[in-house]
Amino acid sequence: MAPNPDAGLAMLGAGAMVLLWGVFALICLGLFLWALIDCVQREFKDPTTKIVWILVIIFVGFIGPILYLVVGRLTGRKGGAAPYTPPDQPPT
Repeated sequence: MAPNPDAGLAMLGAGAMVLLWGVFALICLGLFLWALIDCVQREFKDPTTKIVWILVIIFVGFIGPILYLVVGRLTGRKGGAAPYTPPDQPPT
C-alpha cells in the first residue's frame, strides 16, 4: 500500500484546529474569570442582583460573561467608589 501524500497536510490542518480551539478556550476562560472577579468585587443596589449576575456568568456559557461585561457592569459600582445614587436624585 502506497503512503498517502495528503496525510501530512491533514495532520497539519488538525494541528491548526487544535491550536485555534485552544486559543478560543483560553479567551473564554479569561472572559469568565474577568467577569466573575469583577462581579464579586462590585457593589450592587440590591444584593440579589449580584447573585443573579454570578449565576448568569456561570451558567449561560460564553455569552454570560460578555453579557455581564456589557450590561451588568453598568448596574453596580466598584468597591471604594462614591456611594450609589439613582440618576433622578442629586448626590448628597
